[in-house]
Amino acid sequence: VPRPSSDASEFYATPLEFVQHAGRTLSEAFAGFLIALATGLIGGCILYRSVTTREVILPWTSALQAIPIVALAPLLVVWCGSGITSKILMSAIISFFPILTAVLVGFSEVDQDRRLLFQVYKTSYPQTLRHLLLPSALPTIIMGTKISAGLATVGAIVAEMTGADKGLGYLLLNATYRMETPRL
Repeated sequence: VPRPSSDASEFYATPLEFVQHAGRTLSEAFAGFLIALATGLIGGCILYRSVTTREVILPWTSALQAIPIVALAPLLVVWCGSGITSKILMSAIISFFPILTAVLVGFSEVDQDRRLLFQVYKTSYPQTLRHLLLPSALPTIIMGTKISAGLATVGAIVAEMTGADKGLGYLLLNATYRMETPRL
C-alpha cells in the first residue's frame, strides 16, 4: 500500500489529467442523474395513479434492479457503443430506482385526512399532485435523490471501466493494468 505522500505526489505530477478525467466522469454522472430524476418522478407519478400499471411494471423494475450493474455494463457498451451514451445510460439506470422508490413511498405516506379532503373537493389528479402529493412527499423524494446522486457517479465509473478512453474508470483500469498503485 503506497504512502499518502506518494499518492499526493502522483496527483500533483499531473493534476490537469486527473481534473480532465474527473470532469468527464462527473458530466456523464450528472447527465445520467438528470435523466433518472425526470424519468423517476414521471414514472412514480404514473405508477402511483394507476394500480393496474403499477402491478404490471413494478415486478419488471424490481427484476431489472436485481441485475448487477457490472453485468449490465458490457451489454450497454455493445448496444450503444463505447461513447458517452452508454456511460450516461448506465448512470441513469443505476440512479433511477431510488428516485422511483422514493416517489412511490413518499406518495403512499401522505396523510389520509388530507387525501380525503382533496377527494371531497373533487380535485383532479394534477391538482392533487401539485398541491398535496409532491409537497408532502418532498422530504422522501430528496432522500432518494441524495442516494441517486452517489449511485450516478458509481454507474459512470463502472461503465467507463468496461470501455472508454476518458474518465476516472478508464484511469483506474489503466493504473491497475500497469500496477501503478500510487496512481490507482
